[in-house]
Amino acid sequence: MSFNITKILSSFSLLAICLLSSCGSSMITPLSQANPNPLVGAKQFEIKDVKYTNLMVDGKSEEAYMVGIGQESHADWAEDKKWIAQYFGDHVQSSTADEGISAKRGHSSAPFVIVPTVSMIDTGYYRIPAWNAVSRVNFRVKITDRSGKKIDEIEAVHGIPFDAIFAPSTSGRLQNVSKTLGDAVGAYIAERAQ
Repeated sequence: MSFNITKILSSFSLLAICLLSSCGSSMITPLSQANPNPLVGAKQFEIKDVKYTNLMVDGKSEEAYMVGIGQESHADWAEDKKWIAQYFGDHVQSSTADEGISAKRGHSSAPFVIVPTVSMIDTGYYRIPAWNAVSRVNFRVKITDRSGKKIDEIEAVHGIPFDAIFAPSTSGRLQNVSKTLGDAVGAYIAERAQ
């Protein structure tokens, strides 16, 4: 029986990210993985902008959600979505860089492309009872080759419960969820690229 110490250590790295962010073991779920793995040794990725596809917010369509929050809150909602995307991309980029991998936004000639979409957001706006107030984001991330052929697809989901002292802001919780998920997706990519 042989052990691959590099794989063991990278598994511990992903576990450490999950434990530090209290995400549990189900934060990243591989939906499909190419075998053999063409990402082995990959050092360059392009990160596409986050797309919001068939978005459900608090259990309803985004359109219905926006009607419910009123016109005066539409700009705040657009800002929340902007920061979710920004922090996710920033953290994918920084966590892969820590592993010697370049993952950059914008058009590039990188051989592999990270394509994130968001299909569900729970805002975590205060609810009765308070333990139902969880801010959660559901990312689906495809990793493709330059031609668009899918290599891997994962689901990344994380939530942070309302806490009147440490996590009172809905926007802040959504931003922290996005940071945590960006770190986890970056760790997944780094592991697959080993």
